[in-house]
Amino acid sequence: MQDDLNVKSKYFRLNKLTLNVGKTMYILFKSPRMKLLTSKSLVIDGNHVDYVLSNILHAVGVLKRLRYRGIPVSTRKVIYYSLIHSHLQYHSLVWGSASKTVLKPLQIAQN
Repeated sequence: MQDDLNVKSKYFRLNKLTLNVGKTMYILFKSPRMKLLTSKSLVIDGNHVDYVLSNILHAVGVLKRLRYRGIPVSTRKVIYYSLIHSHLQYHSLVWGSASKTVLKPLQIAQN
C-alpha cells in the first residue's frame, strides 16, 4: 500500500495537484478472519495518514440486533439508508467492476 501511495504522491507533484493530508484517512476492507500482513502505518510526503475502522460492519451488526428487538421495519430502513446504503452508493464505482462471485456476499449482507 505504501508503494502505491508513493506513486500517487509523485503523480500529484508532477501534475501540480495537492492532497490535504490532514483530511486524508484510509480504511482496510477485509474479512475479520484475514490476518493483516502489513503494518497500518502509511506516510505521504513525511506526514502520517490516519487509519479508521469500517463503520459499515458495525452498522450491519446494529441492524441485526435491532431486528430481534421489535424495532419497526420503517425505522430500520431509515437506519440502513443513513448508515449503510450511503457508503455502498459512494463506492459503487468499485463494486460496479467486481465479479458476481465477489458481489454475492455483499448482496447477501445488504439484503
